Amino acid sequence: MDLAAAETFLTDARDAQLAGDPHTAIALLGEVIQAFPSELAPRYWLASALLTADDPQAPQAMDDARTLHALATARDMGVDPLRCQQDPDYADIIATETYGRNLVAISGVFRSMSLSARGVDATGLLGYALAMQHQGRVEEACQLFALAADNFPSAALDQFQIFPQLFCDNGQARHAAAAGNWVAKYARPVPSGPHANPERAGRKLRIGYVAPNFAASQLKQFITPLLENHDPQAVSVTLYPNAAESETGWPDWIEVHPIGQLSDAEAAALIRADRIDVLADCWGHTAGSRLPVFAHKPAPVQIGWLNFVQTTGLEQIDYVPHA
Repeated sequence: MDLAAAETFLTDARDAQLAGDPHTAIALLGEVIQAFPSELAPRYWLASALLTADDPQAPQAMDDARTLHALATARDMGVDPLRCQQDPDYADIIATETYGRNLVAISGVFRSMSLSARGVDATGLLGYALAMQHQGRVEEACQLFALAADNFPSAALDQFQIFPQLFCDNGQARHAAAAGNWVAKYARPVPSGPHANPERAGRKLRIGYVAPNFAASQLKQFITPLLENHDPQAVSVTLYPNAAESETGWPDWIEVHPIGQLSDAEAAALIRADRIDVLADCWGHTAGSRLPVFAHKPAPVQIGWLNFVQTTGLEQIDYVPHA
């Protein structure tokens, strides 16, 4: 088959697919791919036709198309694909670079090469799962996140598998179950005595906000109008970020008490000593959260807000505000 004939076959295959005849399209595309195995368009059209025909080979055909596409793009970038298959550190570098350039499907291919060459490791599995998630391949992402959490148990790693559950079938129930499982493992209720906050009458309401950082994250655009409209005569505000250095530009009356170097129990003790009345978590189950602090119930009223409005799974979160 020459190039002209291949183009004719491809056109006829597309027409057949769009006309609702995937089986004819599959037959034509198979001949084109056999003659020109490195061409991308027929690979993607074949995956589409197989999917339309409910053929179990559809996922493999799509993976073949993605892999071929990734390798072609990598060569254009000056990447050595053969080295990626043999050198996991090099594959990791390419995976990280392409992920940073939003080439997430390509990143996933090279992350899988790294895992094949090195074996399972936490960073590789996490990177591979994130690449799947950002392609919308959420079931595969959830499986990879679960594999990472099972092999490398940690509160931070386990949290990654909670959010993508929302985009799967029966997502709300799955998300709630995942959040509850995380709490059972990493944020069980911690018995605490009564709070020493004085009576509310005649004093300012003390409000605290918890997040890794406020001024240098996506939170800034949302929390700035709130902070600007707090009345300093009626409320006092304390921010609890990881580090004080990240919090610049806030009004002088806002206090910053960093908790990044404190354990969960120590951070809760600090907040309790500050006699915070209302404590708001502004991060939820995203990387860097301090939700286990809330399990200590350091404030009488605790809310989940802003960056993560789904359930946290913590009984100690009293409210989730909605507009």
